Amino acid sequence: MYKASITTSLINRHVSLLPEGKPFSTRIFLGYGKRSAVDKCLSRLVNRGRIIRLARGVFVKFYILSKVILPSIEEVARCKARAFGRKIYTHGAYAAYIYGFINPDDTENAARCYADAAGYTHPSAQSKKVKPKMIFAVAGHTTSFQYGKTRIVLKGTSAKRLKAGDSIPGLLIRGLKHAGIREGSKQLINSNSIFVRREHKQQLQTLTWQMPWWLSNQFHTADVDTAIANNSYCM
Repeated sequence: MYKASITTSLINRHVSLLPEGKPFSTRIFLGYGKRSAVDKCLSRLVNRGRIIRLARGVFVKFYILSKVILPSIEEVARCKARAFGRKIYTHGAYAAYIYGFINPDDTENAARCYADAAGYTHPSAQSKKVKPKMIFAVAGHTTSFQYGKTRIVLKGTSAKRLKAGDSIPGLLIRGLKHAGIREGSKQLINSNSIFVRREHKQQLQTLTWQMPWWLSNQFHTADVDTAIANNSYCM
């Protein structure tokens, strides 16, 4: 194990080689010494203005002579997830909204889904002093952390529903599942001809094992177009 002075020297050298504006986590330095020594060294660098603490365990290098451009919410979320060996994906709430699985006439419901996934807040929510947040899907347990004024949530999702990643079929599956039961709505909105092509619909038929039973049954008993257009809300 390295001594504290050697740990500090190694971390300083590593930080000097890091690109500007790209977030990094504490974990990349853990090979240089004890966790306590690494934390103290990074704290000193923050106090000296060499790095900026973005969130717990996430930092970015700071250059005094250049304009500081903070990383996006997605970059910080990706960095945090990578530190624990995980990867972020688009959450089902956002997929449901962009593909029209949430009725846009249902203002309160649509606003809530969009706000939950994309970090926006509907005026009705603002009046209740709801803090903005952005949700991403990850395999494993759910965790959250603060970045500026935004709460970033890494929502635990079944690993099998993330196998298709952020491809269009993958987004459709997570969006359809998130839609769930909606009172007063008997059919999904089918307005995705611009985004969903024939090959995407064919791929969905091969991915039924990633779907909940109520959705996979739709694909087994009917063609894909009918399943997407007329699927009733049931769990």
